[in-house]
Amino acid sequence: MATTKPPSRRDFLAVVGGATALAAAGPRAPLSSAGAQATGEYLFAPGLIYLNTAALGPAPRRVVDATMRAWYDLETNPSLHGYGRLEEAMERVRAVAAQLTRSAADDVVVTTSTTNGMNMVAQGLSLTAGQRVLTTDQEHPGGLMCWRHYARRFGVVIDTVPIRPGESDPGAIVDRFARALTRETRVISVSHVLSSTGFRMPIAELSRLAEAHGCLCVVDGAQAVGAHPQTSWQIA
Repeated sequence: MATTKPPSRRDFLAVVGGATALAAAGPRAPLSSAGAQATGEYLFAPGLIYLNTAALGPAPRRVVDATMRAWYDLETNPSLHGYGRLEEAMERVRAVAAQLTRSAADDVVVTTSTTNGMNMVAQGLSLTAGQRVLTTDQEHPGGLMCWRHYARRFGVVIDTVPIRPGESDPGAIVDRFARALTRETRVISVSHVLSSTGFRMPIAELSRLAEAHGCLCVVDGAQAVGAHPQTSWQIA
C-alpha cells in the first residue's frame, strides 16, 4: 500500500499562502528564468548569494505572491472573505500543519510567528513570583523575551545553563540542566536548534527530564521543523 509522504516545510509555507489566496485569485505569474538567485524561487537582489544561518528566513516567491493575492482578495470585500472563504482556508492550513508535525489538527494553532506562539504559551501558564524558568544563554530573543517579561512584571526567576560555542556533548548539557533544576522550576525552555551556533539540542532527553521533575518543556522549534528528519524533532 502506498504511503503519503508528510509535507516538507516548503510545502507547508506554500499552503499557508496558497490556501488563503484561494482558487479565485487566478493563476500564478510565471517565474523568470534569468537566474535562481536574482529572479527565481526567491526575490533576492541581483548578485546576492544568501546563506541562511538560522537568522532571517526569506519566503519563497510563490509564498509572497500567494500572500499578496490573499491580501488583495481580503481588501476587496473584508467581511465576506475574512469571515468566509479565507477563514475556511485556514482550517485547511491547520490540517497540513498537523500532517507536517504528525499531530492532530485540533492540537495545532497557527500564529503570526514563533515569537507570538512563545508568548501565547508563556502567558497561558500563569507563573507566580518565586517560580523559576530554566533556559540557556544561547536563546533567540523571540523565545526569551516572554520569560523576561514574567521576571520583570511578576517576579519569576530565570536560571541559565551555559552552552559553550562548539560544544557537542548532549549528555553534558542534560547533566547541567539536571543540576540546575530546583523545587521551584516550572518550565524548561530551550531552542531545538540554537540560532547562534546551529547546535541541535537534546530535546527528547530534556523533555524526559522535565517530565520526571514535574515541570513543562517548552521548545522553540522554529529552526527544526521541516529542516531535519522528523525522527530528530518529533517527540512521541
